[in-house]
Amino acid sequence: MTKSTSVKQSAPNKPPKLFAGELTPKVARDWDNACATYFMHKGIDAADQVKMIAFGMLDPRLHTWYLTQRAVLDTGTFTTYMTALKDSWLESHWDTKLRRKVLGLRQGNHAFYEWALELQNQNTLLYGNIAHLTDMQL
Repeated sequence: MTKSTSVKQSAPNKPPKLFAGELTPKVARDWDNACATYFMHKGIDAADQVKMIAFGMLDPRLHTWYLTQRAVLDTGTFTTYMTALKDSWLESHWDTKLRRKVLGLRQGNHAFYEWALELQNQNTLLYGNIAHLTDMQL
């Protein structure tokens, strides 16, 4: 089994790095958050966002994926780029599977607060996706 990748950012005004490994919904969220932080601290225009972080993808597979679609990805929004990244590199139906996991989480022997926090943390991985559950649905 491939090791999960990770995201590192030395400072909010420095571009983040996405290291080699398997992309998971959590790492995709971490990458999204690190990039958004970088854009905010550097004041990067929306039109330049993708090209400003693309070379921080240090996994050769992701880097090659970007290079083969560079003309399209660079002209789109960062949100479109993130959707394309998830669609290409997360397992098939990851969002449906994660939604089912969220809906199936049981409190068990955990304190209510711990269970509720885990439920919310898992659901945040779906933020921006149609599978995301609203507070009312939770």
